[in-house]
Amino acid sequence: MEDDLKWAIGIIVTVTVFIGGVLVGAFWKVVGMIKEERTKSSENTKELHARIDRVRDETVKKSDLDAHIMRLGSDIRDMRKEQQEASAATNARLDALVAAMSTRFRSGD
Repeated sequence: MEDDLKWAIGIIVTVTVFIGGVLVGAFWKVVGMIKEERTKSSENTKELHARIDRVRDETVKKSDLDAHIMRLGSDIRDMRKEQQEASAATNARLDALVAAMSTRFRSGD
């Protein structure tokens, strides 16, 4: 009986140590996976922050561009007005030329 008890205690201790070892191994495996994911997440976060910083640095606020856009608009209006004046002056000269040529050719008949 005493041998059977020692044998049963030996089996119980062996199974307990085995299960404990499996549990500790599983725990450390999970801890390693968590650390690995944390490292990946940290790298992804750094990448994301770098992209956000790049976008922030490369973009311009609308309020900063308003004055430039207004100036461009007024410059375009001025250029359009100058073009219309130049076109009117050219048309006046062409009309005068056509009138002079028509009187010259009429008198030459």
